[in-house]
Amino acid sequence: MSKPASHTPKELTPKKTIFVTVLGGVAEVDYGTVPAGIEVEIVDVDSLRSDTSAFKRLSTKGRAYVKDKGYI
Repeated sequence: MSKPASHTPKELTPKKTIFVTVLGGVAEVDYGTVPAGIEVEIVDVDSLRSDTSAFKRLSTKGRAYVKDKGYI
């Protein structure tokens, strides 16, 4: 039996976001390993604490994530 086809075109499927938090280190994303449709945003906790403009450089989703997790 064949697998039923999806009726939602990929370009209309909302992207999922993965947040990577970094504390006292270096984060690097190998985008060749990230599945299609997934966004990756690195949140550097140290920068949030020491650089007042770091928060402004985050995406809207990133800022909401940081606030929700209590990083600021």
